Amino acid sequence: MAVTATEKKIVAPAKLTAAQARRKLNDAQAEIDKLNSEINDLKTNYATCCVCGKLKPKYKFYKSTDPINKLGLTPTCKECARELAVRTDEHGNEYCTKENLKLALRYLNKPYIETLWDSSVQESENEFSGKKRSTPYDSFLKNVSLPNYNTLSYFDGDDFQVIKQNAYESVQVDNNKLVSEKNSEILEQYKMNRRDIIHSIGYDPFENYPIEEDKPVLYAQLNSFIDDETKNDGMKMGAVIQIVKKLNQAEKLNDQIDKYISDSAHAADNMALIDKMASSSQKLMGVATRLAKDNGISVNFNNNKSKGANTLSGKIKKLTEIGLRDAKINSFDIGTCEGMRQVAEISEAARHKQIGYDENIAQEIKDIKVELVEKLSKERDEAVENARKLLMENKDLKDFLMQKGLVDEHYRIIDDD
Repeated sequence: MAVTATEKKIVAPAKLTAAQARRKLNDAQAEIDKLNSEINDLKTNYATCCVCGKLKPKYKFYKSTDPINKLGLTPTCKECARELAVRTDEHGNEYCTKENLKLALRYLNKPYIETLWDSSVQESENEFSGKKRSTPYDSFLKNVSLPNYNTLSYFDGDDFQVIKQNAYESVQVDNNKLVSEKNSEILEQYKMNRRDIIHSIGYDPFENYPIEEDKPVLYAQLNSFIDDETKNDGMKMGAVIQIVKKLNQAEKLNDQIDKYISDSAHAADNMALIDKMASSSQKLMGVATRLAKDNGISVNFNNNKSKGANTLSGKIKKLTEIGLRDAKINSFDIGTCEGMRQVAEISEAARHKQIGYDENIAQEIKDIKVELVEKLSKERDEAVENARKLLMENKDLKDFLMQKGLVDEHYRIIDDD
């Protein structure tokens, strides 16, 4: 089909005057401003529900007190949350079960608390008047919005606390098992050191120490410092306790320094902190050194050093400290052994030979012996009676301690430290 000349003619758009162009530009800008205003209004006053996916005014959402929720609203709107929690029975009555409530709280990121549920059920049923004003859900939402629960999320609820507690108890059982199997010797040494310290100085110097896991080290270090001189010098004892604390604090700082240095990725960022901690550690060590020097505690500053350590009594003292019971000398066994008896007989014969016995001396000695035997027999009878009374008192005391649960059936002390 042929195209006519008229059809070939292209109609050019009408040219706008400057005033017309400005008006069109202003109209377009006004439209853009209107759209921006509507968008800002949506951002400011509307939010999207994560359950129904609809854009709704913010007043249709609950306020969120979760500190990491910057929007300040619950993820689910009020309507959807209530539909999750509140159901209707065949008679048209609304009801809320505990499980349905937990489901709604999950989407609202609110904690489930058993005591609040109980009080909410009672409040909703209004048992005192017999009137039912609302469902437990409505009462629970009101109660959980109180300031006491402001910062709690769904994972802070009682169900998760039970899980955490069970996990903690499981870990504790495993840890206790490991301690029992692998560290029983260390634990026993800790208890022994603590008992020795209390026995030596009359009180527990670390009873109020805030870090419980540091105490085994503290008791062990203090036990190594204490000697007879320290026990009799209150000033020196106080200095030793302070030294032990300072050494422990310095050691903990050194552990932290090692931890930061081992983090090679952030070592450069941690240098200022490492320098500060190293300086603090040096100051603590300086205080401990000055206390040791002023009180003659360390070997370098002690003029007496280890006097008497190599004597028999010193060796026996050392054996006694490590718990060797046989180190204690039994003077009765020594006095009655065969060798000592022979020595006594030889000594007696030598005295007789030197004095030169006659009848008068023999009679005098006989009279003395009779008198001595009578005296010793009387003392022996009194000692036997006293021993009998002490045995009875000892038995009564053991029975009393067993009744109180302080000793077992073998009369060994039950240490529950």
